[in-house]
Amino acid sequence: SAPPTMGVFVSNHDKFAGRRLWDQVGGDLARYKLTAATYLMLPGTPYIYYGEEIGQSGAEGLVDDPQIRGPMSWTADAATAGFTRGKPYRALAANRATHNVAAQAAQADGLFAHYQALIQLRNSLPSIARGSYERAVASGATLSFQRKLGAEHTLLTYNYGTAPATLAVAGLPAGARLVPALPAGLQPLPANGAGAATVTLPAQSFAVWRVTAP
Repeated sequence: SAPPTMGVFVSNHDKFAGRRLWDQVGGDLARYKLTAATYLMLPGTPYIYYGEEIGQSGAEGLVDDPQIRGPMSWTADAATAGFTRGKPYRALAANRATHNVAAQAAQADGLFAHYQALIQLRNSLPSIARGSYERAVASGATLSFQRKLGAEHTLLTYNYGTAPATLAVAGLPAGARLVPALPAGLQPLPANGAGAATVTLPAQSFAVWRVTAP
């Protein structure tokens, strides 16, 4: 469990908390999306460091705290990244040409849309925003945990591996159905009479399920 006031984040303005997420995962888009889909579903209050929602990298040629405090990349402008009409106060993000607000906002499957979907889901399901944290199971490269608040029950499943994986989930209501909430295109799954279900995920993917009583 965690109090709502507990901050949850993957980076901030201080280097001891880690580099910008883009640099932490080496620009791997699947790992980036999985990281966001994990920490934004955990208890506490999530913090998104500016630029994280577009995949902004560290400032070019800098180290330590200045590297993670570069100007926001609004456009692909090589000289200013759309941050100012004058001279930026600090070196710009190394990947500003591709990972800027203008470019990411135009991509239906980009990082900006991914973050919007995750935040919308968190805000629409009180069990994720304020519920308990139960039955966390890590096995190999997979993770699952459940969130509950009142009658609302949510299951979150993750496959961080590079091959498809099957997760065995327990602790569900006997005969319940798993109704997919994110991503789109998944099919509902049944739980058996003992309250267990099997979830198969593609490589480096996740799924959020609403658990409905029989």
